Amino acid sequence: MSKRTTGALFLITGAFLFSFRFLNASLYAIAFGSMGDVSETANKMSPGILFLSIIFFILGITYLVWGEVEEQNKSK
Repeated sequence: MSKRTTGALFLITGAFLFSFRFLNASLYAIAFGSMGDVSETANKMSPGILFLSIIFFILGITYLVWGEVEEQNKSK
């Protein structure tokens, strides 16, 4: 698998984890009748998922840049 593909997969995973926080908080609000601020609920329920999504975003960008640099070096 190329570094660019790996970077894209890391970015997709980070986006999925980031959106999962809000989906989880919305389902919690529906189930328990708490209609407060969804982003506040998401931050309270899953702070670790936010950290993981940021890590995946950083890894994805790093792999994408690394793959592009290697491609540029190959063509020279």
